[in-house]
Amino acid sequence: MLAPQFDVGDFGYNHFPAFAAQDFAKIMLAVLTDLNADFCVYIGAHAGYWISPLRNQVPTMSFLCFEGNPVVYSRYERELNSIPNVRYVNAVVSNDGGPIDFYIPNHFPKHQNLLHKLDKLLFCKFHKDFFRERCSWETEGSLVPDSNHKDYFKLEVDASLSFTNLIQLLPNGEKQKILLTDLEGYDFSLLIANGNHIVNFSAVCFEYHFHDEKTRSDQLHFIMSSLMAFGFILFAIGSDENNTPNINLLFYNTNTNNSLNAEYILQKATNLNVIEFKYSPSIASRIKEGRIKSIFLRFLSLLGINVFKSN
Repeated sequence: MLAPQFDVGDFGYNHFPAFAAQDFAKIMLAVLTDLNADFCVYIGAHAGYWISPLRNQVPTMSFLCFEGNPVVYSRYERELNSIPNVRYVNAVVSNDGGPIDFYIPNHFPKHQNLLHKLDKLLFCKFHKDFFRERCSWETEGSLVPDSNHKDYFKLEVDASLSFTNLIQLLPNGEKQKILLTDLEGYDFSLLIANGNHIVNFSAVCFEYHFHDEKTRSDQLHFIMSSLMAFGFILFAIGSDENNTPNINLLFYNTNTNNSLNAEYILQKATNLNVIEFKYSPSIASRIKEGRIKSIFLRFLSLLGINVFKSN
């Protein structure tokens, strides 16, 4: 049976047992299938990382996906919207709607591969537009810039989607709804400001970013007590795949569900096959297409051909 492999106290949080990323994914899928979830709201969907694993467990599940980064959206919109029962929308979801600033990193993630490093070494200083485009679709944007990085470019969004208006897009009836968010640091702020709306979901799963070493130890208890006020109980904690202080949190709604049997869920998760987060062939092709484009533009720039637009 699956068992926690580390303590998040190692990252400076309160002491709680936590699962490796792959095991946490299995537990999440086991919980969602046990809840008979059949509708997923996915905020910060990027290239639809969770769609395939969830569909493998619940073939009838429908998805309403939001991606705020317009470069990312334009790259994947055609493929994701061609998947049955998947709606992929370019919208920044915020607390109250209206104009808002959306920050896109002007740097690559810490887990850089050789291609990233070559781009930074050879091109970013000379071809900022190209580097910006590469960052835009290989990293995520957020309403809350990472305090560890100061290098962002700001996108002014004329109108964001409020959580209140998002709720109005949900289907009527008895569908069991789940909420997934991957908002690069904005997740908890959005959830806690909309507690009266998240009660519409049977479960909530989000990644929590925290970088302030001085106050991180108080945060996990605060998150738990804040969401408990709306009827949500923490079921599992998972590590971040990139070995950062970020943690994944899975809560279930006691207002819509009886208590989950932890032993049964863990056994069910143990029996799941290894989860492969494979994109659909069309999405994988799109990602490859972007990388080939990068290589081609790189080659032209080495020949002295200016293919980049000026700001």
